[in-house]
Amino acid sequence: MNKKLTLYVETAGKSCAGCTKCCEGWLTAEIYDFKIGPDDGPCRFLAKSGCGIYSIREPLCKNFQCDWKENSQIPENMKPSLSNVIILSKRIEDYIYYRLVTAGTPIKEYVYDWADEQASKGKHVVGYNNNGEFVVFSKDSKFRKLIKEYYIQTGV
Repeated sequence: MNKKLTLYVETAGKSCAGCTKCCEGWLTAEIYDFKIGPDDGPCRFLAKSGCGIYSIREPLCKNFQCDWKENSQIPENMKPSLSNVIILSKRIEDYIYYRLVTAGTPIKEYVYDWADEQASKGKHVVGYNNNGEFVVFSKDSKFRKLIKEYYIQTGV
């Protein structure tokens, strides 16, 4: 069972307003028996105006939590369609961290500035840079070691 991780005070959320990065194949999922992801391509139900089956979309889609959309503390320029990253909340052991999923190239430089700012506030951010290198933004050396070992083992 997937449990929603909350790093903030929940709001009604921001509007996707033309952003379809979660449907474009950057994330791995199965929608009505059709695989989407980096190896499988975008959701087959993705239309020019967004989801072509919005009213009957899968629970997976209905419950997807884009942290940019749900977290009012994440700035507008971090919207996936602007920044080329999808922000997801993840947990490893006792740590909650932001996972930046590459969603196009190049990732905007201000994304790394935002990640540095989060680290200065005691938060943790991980992802890949424009050279495909794994990067960790955190002041906590135990977290940095743990997350690097996890990503090396899983290849995520």
